[in-house]
Amino acid sequence: MIVAVADTGPLIHLDEIGAIDVLSAVDGLLISQTVYEELEAGTVPPALSNLEYELVEADQTELTVNLNLDPGETAALAVASAAQLFC
Repeated sequence: MIVAVADTGPLIHLDEIGAIDVLSAVDGLLISQTVYEELEAGTVPPALSNLEYELVEADQTELTVNLNLDPGETAALAVASAAQLFC
């Protein structure tokens, strides 16, 4: 099963080039609430409504390393970590 965790930038840029539908190739798409709020602060890509995705809360307290990332990136990594999508 292939699961993807989305960050704000890639969603925006895939939409800009008309390729957001490439995400339909994955079995599961996870979007953190933080990433979705970042999208709402601008414009949620209209094509996102054509995709099945799960909106999830990210527990960012588990990330103890300061990686100098923005909140959306940190949330995406927290979601991936909680879902055990990487080691």
